[in-house]
Amino acid sequence: MVIARLFDRIRLLSDRRAEEDLPRPRGGLPPLSMARSFRCPPTLYTGLLVLPVLVGFTWAPAPRTPDPAPMEPAAVSHYFHSAAAERQTPRKVFAHYMTSFPISIDNKGADQDYYATQYLTVHGEKGIHAAYGGYLRDRPLPRPVSDRADWQLADVETEIGQAKSVGIDGFAVDVIALRASSNVVDRMLKAASVAGDFDILVTADVTGPLGAMDPEAFAAEIAPYLVAPGAFHLADGRPVLGAFAAERKPTSWWTSVLNILRTQFNAPAAFVPTFLDVADSPENFAPFSYGFSMWGGRSPSEMADHDTGRGSPVDVIRRTHQLGKLWMQPVAFQDARPRSGVFEESDNSLTNRLSWQLADQQRAEWVQLITWNDYSESTAMAPSVAHGWRILDMNAYDITGFKTGAVPAVDRDALFVSFRDQPVSATPRYPETSLTRVVPSSAPPRDTVEVVAFATAPAQVSVRAGSQVHSCDVAEGRTICTFPLTLGSFSATMTRAGAEVATAQSNADITETPYTQDLQYRVVGGLR
Repeated sequence: MVIARLFDRIRLLSDRRAEEDLPRPRGGLPPLSMARSFRCPPTLYTGLLVLPVLVGFTWAPAPRTPDPAPMEPAAVSHYFHSAAAERQTPRKVFAHYMTSFPISIDNKGADQDYYATQYLTVHGEKGIHAAYGGYLRDRPLPRPVSDRADWQLADVETEIGQAKSVGIDGFAVDVIALRASSNVVDRMLKAASVAGDFDILVTADVTGPLGAMDPEAFAAEIAPYLVAPGAFHLADGRPVLGAFAAERKPTSWWTSVLNILRTQFNAPAAFVPTFLDVADSPENFAPFSYGFSMWGGRSPSEMADHDTGRGSPVDVIRRTHQLGKLWMQPVAFQDARPRSGVFEESDNSLTNRLSWQLADQQRAEWVQLITWNDYSESTAMAPSVAHGWRILDMNAYDITGFKTGAVPAVDRDALFVSFRDQPVSATPRYPETSLTRVVPSSAPPRDTVEVVAFATAPAQVSVRAGSQVHSCDVAEGRTICTFPLTLGSFSATMTRAGAEVATAQSNADITETPYTQDLQYRVVGGLR
């Protein structure tokens, strides 16, 4: 198992390094995909943009059924009671943000922007993604063309509003491009400062150009971010510095960086590194760190609370707390990477729930959602075409429970249904020469439809797929029901005393002959 996981990580880190040489889209954005190694609420703000109904919107030569447009932002999306003081608790939730995938790359219409014409088509970007059927399988929910000169800032403001609406406290922004070539991080810091009650946890990505710097140059590069309004600070005033793949630089290098930040830039940073391969990193980094995180697993076995062996999440968290350090728990939903040719089986939303369970049981101080918007790895939780707001809305329940320390009371009936639009073994019509396979350390692939029911009182749930009908009884609160994946479309209903109280409808037909392979889970339902 250890060897298999190490193989997975080495392979994907190689993919990451290769991608740094890929061409950039128009507008001077950072390198295209930011591949990762498998490590493995207040009500909505007025001012969120109203999204149009995208009739006939497609992202590949073969048409797909578009995701229904969400309701107006004024619509209440929460199905549970949210404590008013939730945001004032010491527990924090950050979402890892990739600067490569903003809401819009070029401020064009949804059918002709860079996502539509390059990232989501088989032959986009001069065919460099043709072997695996195109670079992406999903995209941020599109918006109308903006007439604002500062539309990029407006888009960041929109994303901050989206995140705040479900109780997220800030973005852990992946800083991979040099400041001289990109002003994205400065823009995000500005937007967070204006928004208020939202922070940017500056997270230096040492797998990119920053990792090639000496400590003096690195400190000079990162210091302006740490001292800017909008950067996350502790109650004692110290700015927080995160780092992705921190263990790839020696501890002596980090010690020098932190010393220079303190003495030359008046930025005595509280260091919270995120490790890809944990090993003995907590013990090695403890003398100069405030806390730790890891990139985490994407499969149920990698988030199991009963595994206490060396290197398991429980072991790493316990070691961290024994060292007197804060723990930032990774929480993911899924991970499928066409370009890398690998995916992990998350068992619908089970991995997501187990991650939150670990955060609660092991008393994590912070949580890092992985990720807000990395569409190249299908980890994105931000509002998207494939799953709308639903992954966010499902996590809102756990965000509130994590912050308040109590299970939220369900006060509106709701259904969330996750599924793939093709069996794992489906053969795409487009002749992909690099198909996606499950990584050896993952749970076995499965073809299932999962219903997450939030009920105000006991009820019955049924899923109708063609001539087949599956049903289950659900209790008050949250109940999970799992059924076999069936070809075609499906509908789900929750009934109580003979009355229908919640529904969900598939937004894509399940087929054995998809145009391209797509192993991400879609989610339908919810209250938007």
